[in-house]
Amino acid sequence: NGLTRNGSGTTEDTLNVGEASFIQFFAAGTIFKDVSFFSEIEFTTTGTAVAFGQVHMNFTNLWGSYANLQVGRVTPVEFTSFSDTKRSFKSSDILALRSSNNVGDNSSRVRGARPGSSYYGYSGPVVWFAGIDNGADTTDTDTEKNYWVGALLDLPASMKTAFTGSSVSYHYYDGTDTSGTSTAQVQDDFVRHTVGLNIRHRSDSELQFVYQHGKDDNFTFAATPLEVNFDGYTIIGSHKRDNWYYVLQFDRVASQDRSALEVAKISPSVWYFLRDNFKTGIFSEFDVEKTTEQKHVVGWEIRTMF
Repeated sequence: NGLTRNGSGTTEDTLNVGEASFIQFFAAGTIFKDVSFFSEIEFTTTGTAVAFGQVHMNFTNLWGSYANLQVGRVTPVEFTSFSDTKRSFKSSDILALRSSNNVGDNSSRVRGARPGSSYYGYSGPVVWFAGIDNGADTTDTDTEKNYWVGALLDLPASMKTAFTGSSVSYHYYDGTDTSGTSTAQVQDDFVRHTVGLNIRHRSDSELQFVYQHGKDDNFTFAATPLEVNFDGYTIIGSHKRDNWYYVLQFDRVASQDRSALEVAKISPSVWYFLRDNFKTGIFSEFDVEKTTEQKHVVGWEIRTMF
């Protein structure tokens, strides 16, 4: 409902047909022992530029399983229970929330790839990780870096339980966003605490949950700093039966300091797999936030990989 007719100020329903939003190319391989690469390249219909997702070199077994490195465009929450990368349907609203109201030179979120380096190690059911990144890109005027650290605990296959593959994780992200030139720069120091949970039952049912608390010291880059705190979560339940796949997602973002950040959405969808690499489905997104104008989406989509 994004149409406003004749400047009336009242939005009406719109219908879009045949929108091909993006195409992705994946490539990966071993260069030599313990050195490999992974690349995710995306072409979008919104511009002619090529968008790079994760594109990095991997250096593994530097000290057995205790020391491994990724260098390039890395994802801070890749090793958590809820990375929001290869998801059931739509992305998490709370993990997509960027620092500084997304108006800084390097406004960042915890999900998605960015230039940096990531360390990880594992032993038994425990994975631990840490990293450093430049923020959204390397073209800004500041010299600040963002840092993260976290750990994951999972149920390994050796436990022989119906919940094998389930996991819980914690992720801490600390960064600085800036606005203005190097001689007249305003800073926003921000932190994110993220807890993830993934409960798998056999191979057909899954419950995913992520909660995040965030704080920005100067969310609007004002002369008098405005501290903004917010909380949010995403919960996704999914079940696969034969070739049918059912997904129900709820997103919530709340902030007493910044009401414009608040989100409440219910997103059910039903998918049918013609083949393992080809699915089609009907999806919807219902805005249940108590605002003067609610926006709902209903659609039919085809997704394939080859």
